[in-house]
Amino acid sequence: MNSFPGRPPRAREPLRSPWFRRALWLSILATFLGVAWSWQATHFARRERESALARQARAHALDLSLVELSAAATQADAAAEVFLVTWRSSFLDDALATEDALRRRLADLRATSAADTTLAPELDTLDSLLAQRRENFAQLIAWARAGQFNRVREWSEAHHDAVRATVVQTAIDALIARQHRARAVETAAVAAASRRSDRVMYLSWTLEASLCALVAWLLWRYERSRQLVIMCAWSRTIQFEGEWLTFEQYLERRFGLQTSHGVRPEVAAQIDAEDRESQAHRP
Repeated sequence: MNSFPGRPPRAREPLRSPWFRRALWLSILATFLGVAWSWQATHFARRERESALARQARAHALDLSLVELSAAATQADAAAEVFLVTWRSSFLDDALATEDALRRRLADLRATSAADTTLAPELDTLDSLLAQRRENFAQLIAWARAGQFNRVREWSEAHHDAVRATVVQTAIDALIARQHRARAVETAAVAAASRRSDRVMYLSWTLEASLCALVAWLLWRYERSRQLVIMCAWSRTIQFEGEWLTFEQYLERRFGLQTSHGVRPEVAAQIDAEDRESQAHRP
């Protein structure tokens, strides 16, 4: 409330103006939009994190299948080594049984890695190696049952690497090394997704809390501007926050307005006219 001569007084309180109410409604709308964005961002970050965890779980299952396949290859190589040391045809049946177990492990690995199509060429190569090994052992068994032991020994000595599972084990080791690299990438992806999820949740909830606090403060200010005041009819003072204040003190404490006493232009003109009229009637 400024009443300086030549300047019109303020007739409207700031918190009662349309601009304040418009800002209040815009703040409420921004709060609802912020809540919706926070929910969407949090949901997206959670889905990304769950997807990374699912990929990590598949990678772990693939690791276990590769370990089992490597163990089966080791058993097959041991059975072939026993045959090469003893040259007893009865151990060929054991070697063929280990080859069948190795192929079953490969089938399990193929089922586990169905979602990862990049492993298909390596698995096809490994499958062809195992198929060739099974044919070789079947041929050796057929020769042994036909009594052609010298032929079995000659072929085994000439194709020593084909009897042993060295090539198969090398291919499996390459798969394991590749899977370890992929596992490291997935672990890093899970950690990055977790950090992004935590960061998005922190930012979204901070934004939501800030907007809610802003709306609460605006509502509190607006509610304070609408309260009734008690004025003493005798002293012309106003009760505010447990104290009796003058009108100027009340304006300063509640609205932060500095007041200055002056004379309105129309009142000053009226006083001047009355003075001239009174002077004109003097003898």
